[in-house]
Amino acid sequence: MAKGLETRLAEHQERNAADSIALLAANRSGETTSLDWDSAVRMLAERNYGLVQGRLRIEQLRKTRDEQWKTWLPRVAAYTSLQTSLAQLGDLSFSDLNTSIIAPLTIPNPLTERARAFQNALSYLEAQDSYQLTYRRQVSTLYRLFSQYESTLAQAAESDLSGDTVPSINVALGQLETRASQRDSLRSIQSSLAQMLNMPGHNFVPVSSSRPRLAYERKFRSFVPGKNYAQLAMRLGAYQLEGALLREKGIKLNRFPSFSLSGSTPPVYDSRRDDTYLDTERIFLFGGLSKSYDFTGREADTIESAEQNTAFVRDALRQRLDQETREWIRLQNRYEQLLVRRRLVEERLDVVRKTKSGGSAATELESLRTARENLRALRQGQESLDLELWVWDESQWN
Repeated sequence: MAKGLETRLAEHQERNAADSIALLAANRSGETTSLDWDSAVRMLAERNYGLVQGRLRIEQLRKTRDEQWKTWLPRVAAYTSLQTSLAQLGDLSFSDLNTSIIAPLTIPNPLTERARAFQNALSYLEAQDSYQLTYRRQVSTLYRLFSQYESTLAQAAESDLSGDTVPSINVALGQLETRASQRDSLRSIQSSLAQMLNMPGHNFVPVSSSRPRLAYERKFRSFVPGKNYAQLAMRLGAYQLEGALLREKGIKLNRFPSFSLSGSTPPVYDSRRDDTYLDTERIFLFGGLSKSYDFTGREADTIESAEQNTAFVRDALRQRLDQETREWIRLQNRYEQLLVRRRLVEERLDVVRKTKSGGSAATELESLRTARENLRALRQGQESLDLELWVWDESQWN
């Protein structure tokens, strides 16, 4: 047993090593593939592991919801038995075998089946919205990678054009280090893209100009959380509360008498009987009510615990809504302040471009470079805020 396991592990190790060598060779070959935004989003939806698993979970829950009635169908079972003595084992024949087929009927309890149907529907809706949130965040991450690639390329181009004609040794070494760091950043972005798209060994070059441009400078002021903004978050919170209430109701139902209904299941076919069809006279129905009484106090404690859990979930949601409301106000203020700073920097950059200070060319160049870097940082900060708004902007995903 142990040797067989060691053999299989060795085979897996050899196969993984071969795959690793092949991927290493593919990456070192330097072959690249252009990747536009629409293709990237399509590949993300089709190949990303998290999204694929999310769709499988949704499909499983959909089947559970739609096919609940199949649990009531009879499940045919066949039985074969042999009754003979040891002395007669040598004279066995088919007549010594008793074969019967049974198809028991399931009589559903309307209360429990309705609760199951409600729970299945709730789980299905929650899975759909959880998948939608995961998809939005993955697309947002993909957008950020496209933007980072474009920004790194722009910085590399500026560093190539802004150097001195004959740089000193320290400046030249600094430029080499900067270029090496930029190349590492580009490779890291390509690695992240290959991982997100589940395309190992591929070196993608994002076509950054193909991605949509986010602009919430005017629109974000009209957002109202729960109406045209963050409706998905509100629904996810409602699922938690509804699930807690459903568990509480299920526990409280145990206090009432439980109703049971069953029936005997005679064979549909019996090889030792002359009548080989179902005999309805042999079907008997049994029904009754049962109620257990708890004198230890555990039932009351369980109900109290369920009520406390529901209250906890409700309070936790209320606190989270308060926190998200405050965060939304802070986000609006951050956006307003960023727009003001961006306008000031743009005005400063325009002044630096048009005005000759009379100083050295190096000083003017340094002022221009500083203004550009400040503007780039502010634009990156604005894009980060735009991505936060984009994830929860219902009009962009419906």
